[in-house]
Amino acid sequence: MPPLLFYCAALFLALLAPFFSLTLRSKIRTLGLHIEKFLWGNLSPEELVKFLILAALGTTIMISSWGLKTFKDGVFIDLVGRDSIGTAKQISVGIIIPLVLLYNFLVTRYKLETIFTLISGTYSALFIGVGILYSMVDGATHTIPALDIASHWLGWITYIGSESFSSLIVAHYFGYIASTTTTESAKRGYGLIIVATQIGNYLGPTGVKHSIHLLGFTKLFQAMGLLALCVPLIVKAYTRYVPARLRTSDNALKGAHNPTATPSGLLDGIRLLLKHNYLIGLASLTTIYEVVASMLDLQFKVLASNQYSGVAYVEYYASYVQTIALLGIVFGLIGTSYFLRVLGIRTCLVLYPLMLGGILAYVWSCPTLHIFFAAMVIMKTLGYTLSRPIQEIMFIPTTTAVKTQVKSVVDSICKRGAKAIAGHLLSWFPTNPVDLLTSSTYTSLGFIGLGVAVAASIGKQYESLIKDKTIIG
Repeated sequence: MPPLLFYCAALFLALLAPFFSLTLRSKIRTLGLHIEKFLWGNLSPEELVKFLILAALGTTIMISSWGLKTFKDGVFIDLVGRDSIGTAKQISVGIIIPLVLLYNFLVTRYKLETIFTLISGTYSALFIGVGILYSMVDGATHTIPALDIASHWLGWITYIGSESFSSLIVAHYFGYIASTTTTESAKRGYGLIIVATQIGNYLGPTGVKHSIHLLGFTKLFQAMGLLALCVPLIVKAYTRYVPARLRTSDNALKGAHNPTATPSGLLDGIRLLLKHNYLIGLASLTTIYEVVASMLDLQFKVLASNQYSGVAYVEYYASYVQTIALLGIVFGLIGTSYFLRVLGIRTCLVLYPLMLGGILAYVWSCPTLHIFFAAMVIMKTLGYTLSRPIQEIMFIPTTTAVKTQVKSVVDSICKRGAKAIAGHLLSWFPTNPVDLLTSSTYTSLGFIGLGVAVAASIGKQYESLIKDKTIIG
């Protein structure tokens, strides 16, 4: 027998061995249970099904969201121009505010599952339509002859549509999880959610990177639109295959009133936020962390653009996003649930800003592009896989109105407002790269000090809420 066939046969028999040996099968099953318990605690089979479906939902949402983020700038530059990107970012912040208010109005009238259908259906039609219109653009005249309008309007619609879709659908996804999961179950299952979202973060940019030359912008938009239509189908599977008793949150178990049954006004999310110090603290943490990360991120992009341009920059940035996603998958698999269960929410809440301070100090001491790259990867990974799960869990001991209306304000308006604050702060600092980094580092460390104080305070409040079985809202 040729050596190659011998090795193939040996490998085939080795793979079949577990199915013939009951002892070996039992040992492998026992080992698997030990690994599962180490990673996710005592996750019941029904909980596993629940979080696997939610994981599939998260992966689908992130593929479409990050896929759009990857090529929307290219479409905007092609139709509008590079010089207008800064203006587009500012306008997108203004557009998202009324959309969040509309979202807060809708969640008081419809079930959370229906909101998925409304968001996905609306934006799916938008992206498929954009794809069709993009194929009609006349590059020579910069118009859409069939509609007799300038093509730059399509660029603005594309950019704002992509930005608002990502903000609304991701915020609603995490709000939905918080509304259908108890605190203890979340500690066990959020690791799976984080792994799934990071897989989506990786597959979205990777898919775009490898298919852009084959599909072009037209078919990519249509593909993302069709992918968005899969979201309500997965939600339907979730409600069908997961028992109702596992689709409840702390407020439902403790008999708290469900505000979604009572229609309310557009500004109720903002009113609820300002009414409770606990919620103000959560919003403050989100804003503080986003300001710090955005200041470092903007400097990183400027530094990278000095060494790379055009296609080389796109490939470099794609490798950056992929590295974050891959590291996020690893940490989400072995670290998120373990840290939450072993160290506890309050300890992790305070530990995260201290980690950010250490990262900033290291970048300041050695400000090379490679160090910036590594620092941003670690910072983003910890943000996605440690900080975000903690803050999502801290929304669990709240009413449904808080989980949806307040959370949408925090995830959309606070985060985008923080990016704007970071940009303005950098514009006030010296333009020299070394002095700019020094000024931004000192400012960021000040924000982090404030973040540690806020984290310690609301961490203590969170423990009191859980101990006293109290619901905010």
